[in-house]
Amino acid sequence: MPKNFQRGGAERTMIRNLWPILLLLLSAGCSPVARSGPTPEPPLSGATWVLVQMNDHDVLPEPDTILHFVSDNILGGETGCNDYGGGPDGGGYHAAPDGSFGLNMLAITVQLCPDEALMAQEKEYTSTLIKAARYHVEDGLLHLYDDAGSEILTFRRADDGEH
Repeated sequence: MPKNFQRGGAERTMIRNLWPILLLLLSAGCSPVARSGPTPEPPLSGATWVLVQMNDHDVLPEPDTILHFVSDNILGGETGCNDYGGGPDGGGYHAAPDGSFGLNMLAITVQLCPDEALMAQEKEYTSTLIKAARYHVEDGLLHLYDDAGSEILTFRRADDGEH
């Protein structure tokens, strides 16, 4: 055996006692870290919004077009003619704290609107909402943007008890 591998009894005992500590330190670095405190609520969960602008133009003053984030992956709303939603069966939506947003699928009831302008607005709204890729909330307004960064929908927060 080479001379540098020959150790005395005290050295062997010290090395043998350090192995468990070294293994413990290495395994601690690979373990998931338990975090204390509540999990942060998704950024839009529970909020209700009223559409005020779409694709750089104002929307009809009545009836309101509503967007409600029911939970962290379910949304729904009303267009004035029909109800719509997106939930976990269709992939739901995601809204992350970094501003990313996505809606995989949108289901909508099929009723004829009594007003052609309202029907046109509903069609534009649903086709625009599905294109949203980013969001930003500021001063009581929810701004949705497409992949190119253009603002496509603007909502104001609904007053408590309004919807």
